[in-house]
Amino acid sequence: MNSILNIAAYRFVQINDTALVQERLRDLARTLALKGTVLIAEEGINF
Repeated sequence: MNSILNIAAYRFVQINDTALVQERLRDLARTLALKGTVLIAEEGINF
């Protein structure tokens, strides 16, 4: 059976360019074969 690791966190941090953060996180997730939801806003990130 495959192993599954579930993580959840929120970080309050000022994000000025949410589109850039989204692009970088998407690229990293694809490289690492990660799946899930990441919410990015100007006031923080939720994953």
